[in-house]
Amino acid sequence: MTYRRIYFLLFIIFFNTLNVSLHCQFKNVQINNSSANQPNEVTVAVNPKNPSYISAASNLNLFYSSTDGGKTWTQKIMSSIWKVWGDPCLVYDTNGNLFFGHLSDQRNIGTGYWIDRIVVQRSTTNGSTWDYDVGIGFSPPSKQQDKEWLCADYSNSPFRNNLYLAWTEFDKYGSTNPNDHSRILFSRSTNSGASWSVPIKVSDLEGDCIDDDNTMEGAVPCTGPNGEVYLSWSGPHGIQFDKST
Repeated sequence: MTYRRIYFLLFIIFFNTLNVSLHCQFKNVQINNSSANQPNEVTVAVNPKNPSYISAASNLNLFYSSTDGGKTWTQKIMSSIWKVWGDPCLVYDTNGNLFFGHLSDQRNIGTGYWIDRIVVQRSTTNGSTWDYDVGIGFSPPSKQQDKEWLCADYSNSPFRNNLYLAWTEFDKYGSTNPNDHSRILFSRSTNSGASWSVPIKVSDLEGDCIDDDNTMEGAVPCTGPNGEVYLSWSGPHGIQFDKST
């Protein structure tokens, strides 16, 4: 057999394999109903105990759930004693508990103000019901808490199932005053979200409050194989990184 025939056969095999692969891709599914107002900032999480359960959320207060691996979905509006004001973040721990982080809005409640704390709720039923509804980082009279992100420790260390939360604190959101600054804060829960540690500042430097490139923002935590915590964010000094062992 000539090399030309061998190359031709290899091409046919590759093409057929690629064609089968493309046809086996999961079909795109619209998970929000058409009455929703342009949902955005989507987050999604899969239950490690049963991957058929998938949860998603989007701005400002929409939650979606699937019990069949994403083939079909239901949608509902989330609520909280602190109100739900966007920046959703979902994560499961290894026990199948689902945690929903989001911003708050207390302007019409009388107990606070707009985005005055980060909120984390817990569900043991893949989002059908919710129990814990905890506010974190409240710092009156005017500091705002924004752009949170959650992670759960999946390691086999003593810290397994700890929850870690990082976000931006603004002295005054949107302010152009050079005396107003932004910073990255961090908190953890060791009891499945029932309570959270007093926030600590992890960014050595600070940014402005304009909510732009020079703002300390976009903090994302994750964990390592021994339970160490990694944290990265961006700001006027580039991409920053921190680690806790």
